[in-house]
Amino acid sequence: DLDRRLGLSARIALDLIYAGDNEASRGEPARAREFYARAVAVYAAAGNSNGADSVRSRLDALGK
Repeated sequence: DLDRRLGLSARIALDLIYAGDNEASRGEPARAREFYARAVAVYAAAGNSNGADSVRSRLDALGK
């Protein structure tokens, strides 16, 4: 919430990525996918295509 109020989109995306990583390591791929998808959206909204592509690779690694 603090990152959002300060306009720190990259930090918000990283927080979401770390949350997704945690869920993936707990064996919760569906929850991880939700966090990663939100991180992609944040990066896309910020115009950071490299960041979005990086998170998409994590999504791909989870499988379907």
